[in-house]
Amino acid sequence: MQDFKLGRTNLKVDLEEGIALTSRGLRFYKTPNGYRQSRYTDLNGERKTIYEHRAIWLAAGKMIPNNYYLDHINNIRDDNRLNNLQLLTMSDNLSKRNDFNNWTSVFSITKNPTHQQKSFYQQLQKFNSLSDEFKKEWLDMFEVN
Repeated sequence: MQDFKLGRTNLKVDLEEGIALTSRGLRFYKTPNGYRQSRYTDLNGERKTIYEHRAIWLAAGKMIPNNYYLDHINNIRDDNRLNNLQLLTMSDNLSKRNDFNNWTSVFSITKNPTHQQKSFYQQLQKFNSLSDEFKKEWLDMFEVN
C-alpha cells in the first residue's frame, strides 16, 4: 500500500490489487451501478466524489486527458487493478460496449429499460451488424459524418 494525497484527503492505495482505502481505513463503497466510490475534500475545502478506479489511476501518476474515459478492460466495474484500466476516447469506449448490460449503463437505464430504450438499442445492434461499406454509403446519403 502506498500513500496518496487527493486534495486534503490521504488515501492508501494498492495499485496491483486495485484497492483504495479512505483516511479512516475503509474500503470505497460499491454503488448500485457497480463502481466503487468515496468522498474526499479538495484543496478548497469542498466535498467531492471520486470513483476508485480514477483514484488508482491518479495514484499511479497517470493523467486523464480531457475527452478521454477510464475503462475497465474486462468490463468488471469494481476490478480496479492498474493493469485492468485503460484510457479510451468516448467513441472507442462506446463501441467497446457490445452487450446490452454494458450498453444500458451508458444511458443510465435501470433494470427495467423503457420500450423506447430497448427499441433504440435493438436498432443500433442491427445497424452495427451491417457492413462498413453499406454504413458509409447510408451515412453519406444523409450527410452524417
